[in-house]
Amino acid sequence: MGGAAPARRLLCGLAFLGLAAGCVAAPSPSPAPAPTYPGQVLVLGHFDLVGLTSAATDPVEVGTTPSLSADVRTVSVSDNGRYIVTADGTLERPGSTDVIHLPIPDGMLVHSADFSSDGTQLVYATHDATPGSGSEQLVLYDLATNTERALMGTPCASYGSVGTVCGEMGSALWIDPTTLFALRSAALPDSITCTVPVSATTCGAVAANTYSIVAVGGQGGGDLTLGPGRWGYSPPFLVRGRTVVLDDGTWVDLDHVPSGWATANPLPVGAMQSSLSPDGTRIVVPGNPWRLVNLRTGATQDLGTRRTASDQFDLCAWSPDGEFLAVHDWTTDDVLIVPVSAADGGAAGTVHGAVWIGWVP
Repeated sequence: MGGAAPARRLLCGLAFLGLAAGCVAAPSPSPAPAPTYPGQVLVLGHFDLVGLTSAATDPVEVGTTPSLSADVRTVSVSDNGRYIVTADGTLERPGSTDVIHLPIPDGMLVHSADFSSDGTQLVYATHDATPGSGSEQLVLYDLATNTERALMGTPCASYGSVGTVCGEMGSALWIDPTTLFALRSAALPDSITCTVPVSATTCGAVAANTYSIVAVGGQGGGDLTLGPGRWGYSPPFLVRGRTVVLDDGTWVDLDHVPSGWATANPLPVGAMQSSLSPDGTRIVVPGNPWRLVNLRTGATQDLGTRRTASDQFDLCAWSPDGEFLAVHDWTTDDVLIVPVSAADGGAAGTVHGAVWIGWVP
């Protein structure tokens, strides 16, 4: 047995010279072709914006944001990756030296922002970083004309020795190019007990307690009350199609909005909140296998995946054709491509400290 292998190799070597017949070398298996993904995945790290493509396993830098620093939080990024908004009110374009400073009053910060789907408008909410700075505002900013317009503010009231207290303006997200879904303080209580005063004479802002449908054009809209059993209010996390995902792991069907009442439904157990499909009907549940779950019918579909040891995914973006997902594993900083099919996915690259992920054509 031990001498058989060398003899076989010799015969095959002779066959190559034409001196032996009947020994044909097996063809080497062809490597599997690399998958082709549509467009480019954009990932914003702490200091730069990088592009990941199917042809590269390492990030390709597409722009830097030198004004970003570890103590300036990124609040929002436009879908096309052209604009970034930070908490100090800086609006900048990666790869460009152009920087716009939003008109934020002293003592205020930008705590939430969202770009319209067509990339022409920005809505942002201010936060009273220094108690007593005044009413918090929801502001519309036109990116073409660099003009702003206040859409609404929170009420303020004086409470004797406590001083003036204002309501809180929560997050606001676009439903469509003319309508917003917002969380705000619509009214203040008759009295306030300041158990842990922010200062000797000032309490913090009254928590937001009302969902509002805000018509940018000034027509229509109104407040939305969630259904029975709902005891608190959670900031809107994501709006896609006719679905709002709330930060507490529930979702609301906007088709109930005209009646002024809607039911907050629980998301499937383990669902990745950021993975809501572009039409708002389906959401991803990582696992073995990964599943795509229809929120309204409960129907499920298995997804092809390249799994990691952790499966701790915090960011997700759908490809323009709806056939792939790009997801970020916050424990490894890997960006993975997950097909919306039974095929296997792959790794697009690693970006350290990713804070946003998007996918552009």
